[in-house]
Amino acid sequence: MPLWKPLLVGLAVLLPSDTEAQAIEWAPPERPVLGWLEQAGLGTESAGIVARARLGTEAEAVIVAEDRYGPFILLVVPADPSMPVWKLADVPGQPDPPGPGIVYADRDRLVLRSVYSYGRQGFTPFELDLEAAKATRGEEFGAPAATTTWLESDTLHVVYARQAGPTDLLVRHPLGADRSQVSEIRPGESVVPRPGEEAPRLRATPRGVVIGSGSPDTVFVPVDLPDTDTFRSLRPDRYPGASVDIEVELGPTIRLEEEIWSGLTFYDGEGYSGVGGLIRLDRYGRYGEVLHPDELVDWSISALHWDGTRLVFARLRRPEGFDFGGGLGFYDPESGEVDLVDVPGVIGAITSGERTIYAASSSGVYMVRGTVVEQFKLVPQPSGWALVRFPPAPGS
Repeated sequence: MPLWKPLLVGLAVLLPSDTEAQAIEWAPPERPVLGWLEQAGLGTESAGIVARARLGTEAEAVIVAEDRYGPFILLVVPADPSMPVWKLADVPGQPDPPGPGIVYADRDRLVLRSVYSYGRQGFTPFELDLEAAKATRGEEFGAPAATTTWLESDTLHVVYARQAGPTDLLVRHPLGADRSQVSEIRPGESVVPRPGEEAPRLRATPRGVVIGSGSPDTVFVPVDLPDTDTFRSLRPDRYPGASVDIEVELGPTIRLEEEIWSGLTFYDGEGYSGVGGLIRLDRYGRYGEVLHPDELVDWSISALHWDGTRLVFARLRRPEGFDFGGGLGFYDPESGEVDLVDVPGVIGAITSGERTIYAASSSGVYMVRGTVVEQFKLVPQPSGWALVRFPPAPGS
């Protein structure tokens, strides 16, 4: 029987202190850890501790690095100073946030987080025998990323895609409740409600945008999509004096009565680039324009939503390597003003209700009310998933 298996039942909504180990930006190693590093022949002048967690009252789990760039090592440090420190595992990791960590720990078990290139995260469970100074390592599993979210009957539905595993997960969270339900999504099963009016198909051409998939419904709207001149004017510090290929695509699209809005997206590396912005089109082809707010010119758009008064968009960077997000933006079509809210992760879907924005991202689901941001996240535990609620930061 595997050491770790998802528990697909009701989940309590926990606070971070119930599951989160202590993350440390960088701390010098203490005497027991320093002694182990010296015995292992690792350099100690630049060594530091990046995470720690209590294993009951008998020991502590510590992730130590020879320097800020690794290698990272997971140690068990007994509370009794006469007992030796022992190595639990080498930790694959990148120094960039969130970095290696411990997401769960108690006297008998812990779950280790590893971070690989291109931002992929993996979690490894361990069963501990502290008295014998032994541990049994389980199979690594991938982190679930929230990809889709919608509201239905005062219940927030979130689809989590697992980086490893045959099925995705669906969490149903009644707003205001302290428990949620999680279930598997079987291969081929559709759970997302069909929208009342699907977004139209758009196709970019050198002279404008084609709306629709074919005659007789096809409409052509002439607009000036970003070109090299636009790029040099709005992003003069990107590839200065060097040749660049401008390749801009139409991204997420929504329909608002007689208008269609779409976000621009582009790869931004290896000599390719673009200019971010919004496209506004009349669905009958009477007018069209491309808008380049200052807050968007350096960014692609990964998600787009209308909250009743403003366009809500998610910013995305697509450089060589892995994508990263730039938070949420709120665009007022009347004034042209943009407000930004810091929301971590790559956002793939946005919905709204009761003056609240819900953003599904690679870091979980974020609830945004004005500038106040709260997070719901599935956190792995040895007995299954815990849905953790991270309250707003103090002063937000």
